Amino acid sequence: MTDDNSSLARTGGSVPAERRMWELLLRAHSWDLVVDVGAGCGEWLLPDALPPEAHIVAVEWRPERRECLARRVRDTGLPVEIVDHRLRGRRPENKGGPPPEDLKTMDQVLLDRDVRALCVRLDAAADAQAVLGGGEVLFRQAERTSALLEIGSWAPEDLEGLLSDWRMYLFDVQAEVMLRVGGRSADAARHLLNQGWVHPGHAVVSRGAQ
Repeated sequence: MTDDNSSLARTGGSVPAERRMWELLLRAHSWDLVVDVGAGCGEWLLPDALPPEAHIVAVEWRPERRECLARRVRDTGLPVEIVDHRLRGRRPENKGGPPPEDLKTMDQVLLDRDVRALCVRLDAAADAQAVLGGGEVLFRQAERTSALLEIGSWAPEDLEGLLSDWRMYLFDVQAEVMLRVGGRSADAARHLLNQGWVHPGHAVVSRGAQ
């Protein structure tokens, strides 16, 4: 992904903005690992946009959705590895959810892979802040990492923490291009998010090579 959006092609059609963002991100680089966290029934495994050489991992911890996901993978023939752990941050917490032994960090699940370019989608059901925090070693190892995540409910201090470590891009729904947020202040991001022509709920964040 580049600051001048030269690697992002436009897409058309009346599809949700976050889905177009994911398509743009998948096409932005020759990713060698694509990870869908909270994959559901596999609706975001887009055969036409997935890089042909990428290893694809779908993380889904909810049994009923994992069964649906497995059926979709079988039906489409996509080479997808299904992981059934719920991802967490560095410090495990158990607030009525899965027992701690069922919680893994992204580093624990993926660090044994030779990853140069990593592309991640974080579903709203995933704790994006925790999951990103649990992948720090993996992100440092990769030359390039980008992620699509929901940020609409993030507190200003959390947004500023995100901006201190990642470049942030928001989606212009009229021009169908990604716009980089300048600076490290949450105010700049919130200003753009409040514009009627910017998708208010999701962002792409990137670090490493541009």
